[in-house]
Amino acid sequence: MKQPVENGATESDSTARVSGRIAVHVLWIVALSATLVLGVERFGFNPTDQGFVLAQSWRILNGEIPHLDVISARPLGSAYLHTLDVLLPGPMYLVSVAIATLQMVVMTVVLAAWIADRPVTQWTAARTMLVAAAALVNIHLFPLNPWHTIDGLFLVVCGWWALDLGLRTDRTVVYRFGLLLLGFASITKQSFVPAVIVGLVVLCVHPAVRNGVRPVRLAIDIGVLAAFPLVYLAGVSAAGGFGDMYSQLTGGVAATGRRLIEPGVSTSVVAVVAVFAVVTIAIALVPSALRRSWASRILLCAAAALLVLVVAEGRLERAGTWGVVLFWMLACSVVVDAVVRRSMPWRTMGLLLLAWMASLSWGYDSPTLLGGSMALATVELVSRHTTSPEGTWFRRAAAPCSALVVLVSAAGFLVVEQARSPYRDRPRSELVAGLGAAIPEMRGIESTPSTLAYLDQMRTCVQDYPADNVAVLPDNSFVYPVLKARNPFPMDWLLPLELIADSRERIAEESDRLQQNGSYLVLFATVTPEQLAEAQPVPDAVPTTAPIADPTGVLNDIRSRLRGQAVACGSFVGVWAPAAVTS
Repeated sequence: MKQPVENGATESDSTARVSGRIAVHVLWIVALSATLVLGVERFGFNPTDQGFVLAQSWRILNGEIPHLDVISARPLGSAYLHTLDVLLPGPMYLVSVAIATLQMVVMTVVLAAWIADRPVTQWTAARTMLVAAAALVNIHLFPLNPWHTIDGLFLVVCGWWALDLGLRTDRTVVYRFGLLLLGFASITKQSFVPAVIVGLVVLCVHPAVRNGVRPVRLAIDIGVLAAFPLVYLAGVSAAGGFGDMYSQLTGGVAATGRRLIEPGVSTSVVAVVAVFAVVTIAIALVPSALRRSWASRILLCAAAALLVLVVAEGRLERAGTWGVVLFWMLACSVVVDAVVRRSMPWRTMGLLLLAWMASLSWGYDSPTLLGGSMALATVELVSRHTTSPEGTWFRRAAAPCSALVVLVSAAGFLVVEQARSPYRDRPRSELVAGLGAAIPEMRGIESTPSTLAYLDQMRTCVQDYPADNVAVLPDNSFVYPVLKARNPFPMDWLLPLELIADSRERIAEESDRLQQNGSYLVLFATVTPEQLAEAQPVPDAVPTTAPIADPTGVLNDIRSRLRGQAVACGSFVGVWAPAAVTS
């Protein structure tokens, strides 16, 4: 009678320990994310791509149909996902930054668990600190806010992990949840469609499928995998937007990841990769009997030092070459490991594929959003060919102490570099203006007095010239959700590359419709984002005829079609037509 009680107590104790470890990991993930938001990510703002996805979410919440009402070179899966940012309580923009930060940290943790095939409940303190450091490097100087690439990475990593775990443990709900996530990733950005193909291949060749693939089950799985893309396609098509969707998704400039092959790097960088390859080969060729020797450990330290050198030299630069170099260092370690162990490290190969997908971008064509994960995976792959030291307490303490040094160094490096060079803004010491003073939904975001004046003028304009339709061009996509305004044009950010398919014609048609129906305020900025980034003074007033920067010709075409009252408020000029008065 006692044995079952003892077994029950043991199982209960084990469950409690696992739950406690999970709770600890949840706590440090949340704490790290909150610290990053409050200490790093809330500093700096520029009215270009920051708020771009959030504006699309605002459109979705107001009933607009992707591609029919909203022109986009990408599927609007991210817009649907980040409706959560708009709906959650709190200052909207800061909440959206917090969610993006949490996504990056969670993505790093799940990716580390999946690649190493080791759940977080089995992690040592040293490994936990190294993963936290990898998250900091992944974040680097990227301006965290809702973004389709972050969403795609997050969904693919969680999807692959859940798919693998569910198949290995024969939990249908888990692996099909992974399939759903992979399908959703494909409608955040076309770059992540290959992840869906990988999911399909895994369904057919995963080691857990020992008795062959059952056709009925596979058909259901494929249906789950394609569920979100099919719902998206059906919804847009039912509204009559299939043709627009096709022309928009295929009409942009193709991104092929060419920079990974032709990075245009200096010979010194090529030499670093070559030296790393030599060191990796040397580590792998050390005889088993000598893998505890100092020579083996020195070689491993040399490989790790080269990785650190690449990150340090890159200064965590946005879309920097350091991400490309880390990609090739990881590729070298994969090849060496596969040859020596005669077994392909498939999960690490998945990371390389994911890094390629992340680099398929018009303006961010380096896999720096996975830089920390690539560095950590490289170290772990190379260290397979060495043997961990055993014995004295000093040797056992070396790993956590070294990991702590790496974590503290990564944190300090990120804080210093971001303070030196926030995204399109001035150094931290000059970011002394809280943008919430101009727009409450921007509470918590700090920038320069010039940016504060710019936002205050924008808000004042919208208040002084009330209208049902408001546009602030050519940038400033953030303004629509934070001021609860409706942009009548089918685009929120008139970037030249975003002007795809028949976007110019549709913008012209909307301009004519506005003129016919009235109740509009269309503002044009005379201060450019580049001037704001340099904190140049924002004029208190400009004449209504002040010139506007218009490299595409779209703005002046809009201006010529609108024949309402010419207005000027602060640094903005515009055209206003009040709503018609009804008796």
